[in-house]
Formats: sequence, C-alpha cells, structure tokens
Amino acid sequence: MPTLLRRLPFFTHSTTTSLHGRTVRIKADQIVVWVSLSPPATRHLDPRVPRFPAILDTGCNHNFVIRERHLIEWAGIHPGSLRRLSRVRTRGRSAVELNADIWLHRNRAGERDQFNGAPPVLLETQPAIIVVPDDSADTHPRLPLLGLRALRWAKLDLHIDSRRCRVTIRRRRRFGLFA
Repeated sequence: MPTLLRRLPFFTHSTTTSLHGRTVRIKADQIVVWVSLSPPATRHLDPRVPRFPAILDTGCNHNFVIRERHLIEWAGIHPGSLRRLSRVRTRGRSAVELNADIWLHRNRAGERDQFNGAPPVLLETQPAIIVVPDDSADTHPRLPLLGLRALRWAKLDLHIDSRRCRVTIRRRRRFGLFA
C-alpha cells in the first residue's frame, strides 16, 4: 500500500504551527494534515499553490469544510472563481457547496509540519467543498476540516495509533482487471 501520511503525530497538549508568518493554535488531540485546494480536473498541482493546515475530522459529514476567509487568505481562491453546486446546511447554518479538488501533502515520517518532498496527492472524491460564510459570530470551523467522507471516497485506509499518538493513511494498491 502506498503511504500518504506516515506516523503523522498528534499531541495530547495544545501546539502551534506557522502559516504565512502567523501562529495557528492547534488544540490537544487534533490531527492536523496539510492540504491544498484547486479548481476541479487539475491533474498536477502547481507548486506555487499554497498549502495550509486542516483538522482531520472523522465526525465531519462532508469532504471538506472551510470558512470563506480561509478559502481566500489561506487557499488563495476566491469563492466566485469556483462553480457553485448547491446550498447546504452545516451545523444549522447556510453554506455553499463549491466544485474544487482537495490535495493532501505527504509528511516527513514522524513530523507534522515537515514534508517529504513528494508531490501532493489528489484525493479522488466528489469534487465538492463546503464554504461557510464569515457573516456571523459563529467561528465554526475554527480551522478547515477534512472529513472522513473524503478518505472513504478516495478509498484510503486510516490507522490511528492512539497509544503512540500517530496517524497513518495509505492507499490500497489495485491489482487485476477488476480493481
């Protein structure tokens, strides 16, 4: 099985990471992955496309959920540049589903914020992300969320070693004519 994330650590205490010169706080027990977004049908991600942290959230019922300001400031994408698919509700709030691809950046084994130099992997999901407007006092999601649905659609195996606080994500190799 090709490994996408190898022994990615998560921590039992709050930590921080840096993004665009700013400190981003990560709460205890949050699994942080690094992702990029692109318009759909992008086969090779331009290395200049920004990567940013997202919480791997196995309780999220969507592929990916991001606040509008994070989409603009962190992903470098204006919502109007992506095709609108539908209106949805998340946590009782109105949001929009936009057509975009999700890319997962491979970590250096045992490191959260260091990368192994391999190109990011396109998660073969339904090409849709949920964008939550910034028009209310509700700050959910505080960080973008990569949902379990994205991993399921991409046919990835997720292993959480809770004793060692490590996460591994693998893609199964396809064999035969009917794989």
